Amino acid sequence: MAAECLHTDEKIAGVMKMSEERITQLENTLKKLSADLDELKLSRAQKALRALRRNRRALGGFFACMVLLPVALHAFTYPNADFVAGTPAVAADVNARFTAIKTRFDDMENKSWRLVSETDVGGATNQVDITGLNGDSDFEYQIRIKIISGANGGYYTLQPNADSAGGNYALKGWSGNAHNDNVVISTTALAVPGIYVGFTNAVSQQTLSETSVFSKGGNSRVFLTQRANAISATNVTDSIGTTYTVWNNSGSNITSFRLVSQNINGIGVGSHIEIWARR
Repeated sequence: MAAECLHTDEKIAGVMKMSEERITQLENTLKKLSADLDELKLSRAQKALRALRRNRRALGGFFACMVLLPVALHAFTYPNADFVAGTPAVAADVNARFTAIKTRFDDMENKSWRLVSETDVGGATNQVDITGLNGDSDFEYQIRIKIISGANGGYYTLQPNADSAGGNYALKGWSGNAHNDNVVISTTALAVPGIYVGFTNAVSQQTLSETSVFSKGGNSRVFLTQRANAISATNVTDSIGTTYTVWNNSGSNITSFRLVSQNINGIGVGSHIEIWARR
């Protein structure tokens, strides 16, 4: 009789143990279902906000970039009222802010300088053509040139649309000779028609220049060039100066530039031409 009672007690204990485990499993399942239900109740904006909170480091980096934006963004006004901690964000308001930021970035992008052409000279030549431009659309160009003379060099000019008619150009500039304490004002036409961008008088010398122009047609185009001529080792053996050159063609769209050397093969290996445009 005692043995039967002991056996019965063991069965009851086993059943109770199984019931406790089952209850624990049911509780865990209930918690999971409750969490899933809470997830389904979240609005899209709340989900987005929670995702941003999970990525605090990335969010911090984003706002750090915003702080470092140019002054042009200083006066930028966000749409909608500021968000308040603990208050659900409305998806439409969040989207409106990001749309406004994207629009401002696009506006800045359309007013920035872009490298639109880059040419490295691989063999000595007396001219290099840069094509595929649209001056009326780009509005403004900067042309940066480094020439390594492949021959005795002479003068170097830049011709918009390969215009080689000397009567279409007029220049005025100042220069300081490297060997004298003097400044010379000159209006003398060059031996090679075009915009004056450099001079060398020996093989392997360098001449550097930077030229800017408002390229849109409707008026004569005025080119402003700063240059250093005939650089050999650490010496500027000729002159440094600034020149204004007027191209009197007001109607033609600038679609190309031709860099020309006075002497055959004057543009040597290693010469480099860049054209930047406002886009």
